[in-house]
Amino acid sequence: MLSEVRTAAQTRTIAPRNLDLEIPADTPRRWFGGNAYYSHLLNAFSLMFPPGERFFMDAVRHFRDQVRTPALREQVRGFLAQEALHGREHRMFNRWLSTQGVDAEGIESAIWDEILRRKASREPLDDLAVTCALEHFTALMAEMWLHEPEMRALVSEPLRKLWTWHALEELDHKSVAFDVYKEVGGDHARRIKWMRRITFGFILGVSFLHIDLMRADKAFDDPIALAKSWWKFWGPRGFYTKRLPQYLSYYKRDFHPWDEDSRALIEQFEREIYGGGKIDG
Repeated sequence: MLSEVRTAAQTRTIAPRNLDLEIPADTPRRWFGGNAYYSHLLNAFSLMFPPGERFFMDAVRHFRDQVRTPALREQVRGFLAQEALHGREHRMFNRWLSTQGVDAEGIESAIWDEILRRKASREPLDDLAVTCALEHFTALMAEMWLHEPEMRALVSEPLRKLWTWHALEELDHKSVAFDVYKEVGGDHARRIKWMRRITFGFILGVSFLHIDLMRADKAFDDPIALAKSWWKFWGPRGFYTKRLPQYLSYYKRDFHPWDEDSRALIEQFEREIYGGGKIDG
């Protein structure tokens, strides 16, 4: 079964789905069920996405001409198109955050400057290994979002659609950077080295930004609500901790992103959003 899933993944058609997000003017600042912790956690991710997606695209695009497998070349094309749309829609969401007093443009710019600073000391294959690691994180977060109806139910449209759309496309293309990395000669040792570094840096970076956003919203004034929210993510059966086995699977020598078969999940939420049809961007 495992080989069948991997084989099917190698020939998947990856195509962008259009969204065209419009956020109503009366959308509350704490848009995620009135919960400051949840809202600002996803706000932090959204602020990271435009510069992050740009980095992913650059890392994969650098090796595009070295990809000899026709199906993978087509998947690279779809990956780049999807990531470009993700950047566009999250920039739209981040502009809305600006109306809530968040310096979205300044934060995005600072993140991009930090990405460039780190890139300057790395080889292109290292950038691709970093992309593989971060794509694993985004796939884990996508699985979390789509497997947790309790979480999704707290978010009203159109923001629920934004995060669901992004999640299903992250699963759609979750193996592209990885497969390019393998095809151009990336090895296990480099892949694991960068996952270890990225795990620390990514969690730390998101946490600092999350804390800054909550502090600006005076979210620390209610420590009991904050502790309950933290527990929902990081407790023994928390949204994040339940995904720990999938995170650890990345360290296996024979790991592949499609060891977790996401096809049914993608189809389920594609039907929910589009009634079964892909809408090209």
